[in-house]
Amino acid sequence: MLYEQLEKHINGLLQRKVEICLNNKTLKTGKLILFSVKDFYICFTLLINNVKKIYEMPYPFKFEYSNNNVILFYQEKYITFKDKKPLFYSDIFNVKCNKFLNQQVHIKNVE
Repeated sequence: MLYEQLEKHINGLLQRKVEICLNNKTLKTGKLILFSVKDFYICFTLLINNVKKIYEMPYPFKFEYSNNNVILFYQEKYITFKDKKPLFYSDIFNVKCNKFLNQQVHIKNVE
């Protein structure tokens, strides 16, 4: 169910110029031409200076949609297991200092 809702909102951003931001820092800016889910990752295909670039991000624990922007939440408090981390937690964040862990990513429509 989370996937269908997220897909619906990201579909609204297709073929538009978007900005992917982490902590008010722009990570990528370009025209969103495709997105897909592969294992525990969302793959965004962006057109940047007429070159297709693929940008992968871990699948979020929660998301919100407002004003044509999508906010992806990676905070541990949104993991559904209350007492312990799920087994796949290490698969999602396979690096000890993953830049997305306990952060929010904003995908903004800049057109």
